[in-house]
Amino acid sequence: MSALAESPPACSSSSSSSSSSSSSSSSSSGQASPVGDVERVPSPGLVREDAGNASDHSAPFKGPRPNVGPAWVDPRVCEVSSSFYTDASIAAFLDEVPVLKASAEESLLAFGPCSLEDRVYRERSSTEPPFFFMYACLFSDLHVSLPFDAFTAGVLKELNVAPTQLHPNSWVSMQALRIVCWTFGLCPIPSCFIHFYSSYPAKLASWQLLVNRAGSVLFKPFTASYKNFKENFFKVYVGPAGTRYFFDEVGQSRFPLFWSRSPTKISDWPRPAYPSEHERLVFALFDSLPRKLPARPLMSLYNETDRAEAFEGMLFSCT
Repeated sequence: MSALAESPPACSSSSSSSSSSSSSSSSSSGQASPVGDVERVPSPGLVREDAGNASDHSAPFKGPRPNVGPAWVDPRVCEVSSSFYTDASIAAFLDEVPVLKASAEESLLAFGPCSLEDRVYRERSSTEPPFFFMYACLFSDLHVSLPFDAFTAGVLKELNVAPTQLHPNSWVSMQALRIVCWTFGLCPIPSCFIHFYSSYPAKLASWQLLVNRAGSVLFKPFTASYKNFKENFFKVYVGPAGTRYFFDEVGQSRFPLFWSRSPTKISDWPRPAYPSEHERLVFALFDSLPRKLPARPLMSLYNETDRAEAFEGMLFSCT
């Protein structure tokens, strides 16, 4: 094994599209909404709900939760409300779990609890500032951080799904591929990731789980069944300083901020016909590595000082 990088390479944090094209083109989701009322975003940190909100954020909720949703959403999704419906709950989480990148300014984003009526698929109303939902487990278990870099935003764009629409087990695969690339001093790229997976959206919108392509299983599952994530989501507000990471020059979102009615169906995502040197290196790396790398040990390498040595040790233990 050649000399390996011990820290993440300097990858761009602004979104860019993959140079590859899938065998089934992405349909327009109507999710790329204009920036809107950016100036109305409260100061960074915890966003407290308005006093006039119908939900009581000072006491536990013990009443029935409505489960009637739009016809295009799976009823099982409509039944789940957020456990982060108090100021205290989101504040406690932010105190314990890093959400922003270490290099990110705190003014980029703000965070807030949900109302009891919020469902993870719902879109922003015209009177609300720009926001999107995120699952807590992505930060606490998988080391996802905000704002998204070009890799994450690019994958979400090509799949045409919102962050909470992609199942956590598929986020595991994204993060595992990222860690392997970083270990070898490379930046992860959407075209490589999507090449190894298929996407078959259901008729009713639900949590989208990517399927390993036959003979190309890169990683073992993080867990056989990812439990207790569905009710743990909160709001991420995009402030003026963070706009460039989530919206392009004309105010369109770089990836769906809210659930899409038409995720991209992907059965075969070909390799680039004329790959760049970096694309060639990334594909060559995954062609050379053993299949079914264990995802859970890979997650533990995220904060390793000597990631290269730890990766070699992990490979040795797997043989």
